[in-house]
Amino acid sequence: MLVLWRGNFGFQDPYNLTIGLTFISMASAGLIALAIKEQTPTFRLLSLHPLRMIGKYSYGFYIYHDLFLRARIAYLLCCIGFFHSMVAAGLVYAITCYLAILLVSGLSYELYEKRFLAMKSRFQSLRS
Repeated sequence: MLVLWRGNFGFQDPYNLTIGLTFISMASAGLIALAIKEQTPTFRLLSLHPLRMIGKYSYGFYIYHDLFLRARIAYLLCCIGFFHSMVAAGLVYAITCYLAILLVSGLSYELYEKRFLAMKSRFQSLRS
């Protein structure tokens, strides 16, 4: 709604840094409130297997999404040159980058992180 009122979504726009972030926080709190009740459609939607899988791999996604930034920029420029359309190039770029990062995140979780998570029960936290 703020984008329609302001006409853009610039990160440094003072409205986005105040009103916009407040609105996002309130909307997120509302989504969480809807998602914790098991009978709600929001709970059922967020419990779907593909979304749970993405949630399981989300930390790796956070880590790896920025790892090959220069390569992704070069890939975007190649897509623009190949498709001669920002819309088509942007769609192909977004979909293929998302799937590639999801694949790397999944492999990282299954081959590396899962073993460390399995050891979590062997360590006790110390109370200070």
